[in-house]
Amino acid sequence: MTSRTGIDAQRSQPDGGSGGPAADPSDGTGRSEGPESPRSRRLSLAGVSGPVAVGRHFTRQALADWNWIPDPPDPTRQTVAGDVLLVVSELIANATVHAGGPRELVVAVDTVAKALRLEILDAGPTLPVMPSPHRPGLGGGHGLYIVESICDRWGVIAGDEGKTVWAEIDVTRLDADLIPPT
Repeated sequence: MTSRTGIDAQRSQPDGGSGGPAADPSDGTGRSEGPESPRSRRLSLAGVSGPVAVGRHFTRQALADWNWIPDPPDPTRQTVAGDVLLVVSELIANATVHAGGPRELVVAVDTVAKALRLEILDAGPTLPVMPSPHRPGLGGGHGLYIVESICDRWGVIAGDEGKTVWAEIDVTRLDADLIPPT
């Protein structure tokens, strides 16, 4: 049985509110499209050597297949797709360092939330904690701050055999990157 935790974050709302806990807009799995959906992909990372690089490559391929990487690439623009790859790197690195390694990466389009959803499943029982206060000048401890600053929502789903750390980026932000700069 999976249960939600209180560790959720969400960007500020347009009305200026702080957002509060992010609601999981799906059926509890976070995936509104089925496992065979062309806009949902899973990658086992259990025992994989170099899981960060493998996860980034897998995610980059999904974004390219779903036309969310500008073609041709424009090296002068920072794209949201690049931010997605950074979030995947941070989440996988956190699972590697703090939870005994990632078990699975899920990259999916949540059609209910209209968001790209990233999930890292691991066997670690310990929930992630954002160091407080944040100390930008020191090495380490920045991963969840990066995730929070890039993503529209993120959180944790605790389960009997570990947890899922998830993050969402609204698809409108990815779609906007495909419009050529003026």
